[in-house]
Parts: sequence; C-alpha cells; structure tokens
Amino acid sequence: MSNDGSVARRWAEQGLGLVLRSQWDVSEAIANGSLVRVLADWRFDSAPVNLLVPSRKLRSPRVQALVAFLEDALRV
Repeated sequence: MSNDGSVARRWAEQGLGLVLRSQWDVSEAIANGSLVRVLADWRFDSAPVNLLVPSRKLRSPRVQALVAFLEDALRV
C-alpha cells in the first residue's frame, strides 16, 4: 500500500502486485509491455479532472486555448 501512485506503479512494473491507475498514466506502459491490463471487463467510476486557472479577464490566450482544448477533448 502506498500514498504515492508513481511508487505503486513502479512496484507493479517490477511484478510486485496489481495497481489501479488511470489510463492516462499507464497507456504507454501497456503499449510497451511493461504493464499488462488484467480484469479488462471491470470498470471503476471516473474521477473528476480539475483545472485551476485565473479568472476570465486575467487568462492569457494560451491558457484560454488550453481550457477550450480540454473541454473539447474531455467532452465537458
């Protein structure tokens, strides 16, 4: 048991057990074979993604573009 997800992931990559991690975190490791998905039919509840940004009037165009991209990509 660990309160550090990266430590738990390394343990799993070393064959020391199973780990529950987000698809974002493990997609490359699954693709290169350092992790293998088990219980493929099992799904857990999604978790919220929070983006903290300045108020609208203080947002730079770059930050606003990021917000728009994430809203579209995550289908908010």
